[in-house]
Amino acid sequence: MKKIVFILFIIVFGLLADSKIKLWEDYNITSPQQGVNQSIDKKEDKDSNKTHIQFNSDYDVALKDAKESKKYIFLIVTEQYCPWCEKLINRVLQDGELSERLIQDYIPVVVDKNNDYYPSNVGVTGTPSVFIINPNTGKIVKTLVGYHNKDYYIKWFNYISNLDDEL
Repeated sequence: MKKIVFILFIIVFGLLADSKIKLWEDYNITSPQQGVNQSIDKKEDKDSNKTHIQFNSDYDVALKDAKESKKYIFLIVTEQYCPWCEKLINRVLQDGELSERLIQDYIPVVVDKNNDYYPSNVGVTGTPSVFIINPNTGKIVKTLVGYHNKDYYIKWFNYISNLDDEL
């Protein structure tokens, strides 16, 4: 009986460790281990008309890109084993209209709440959490906690585009 429990423990532990590695692939994120900045890379899906957003996982690189391009940072804080995070990143934000707005107006960044660097003024109360950050001041312009649909994000983008926060 002890051998069976031990073997099950090893199998479960192995599966959990393997899923950590797949996190970067699942979210189409540039892994910090890769050391390559691919903050925004539009790729057409051969099976559909969706545009895939290449999210950056290095906040400092994204901050530099945002200052140079005069765009807000679109920071998504996730955590491992968060199905709503995966749904937001792989479905909602990959929608044609929404992804075009995201690419046009923001520098998209995805970080893991427990493993990656992000600014200390970002207070994460749940995942997914989305923060629009002014790269020049570091000020959080708007925060959204939890999963929301495409229409909600479009309204949110319209609201933010009408703000007087100068970049």
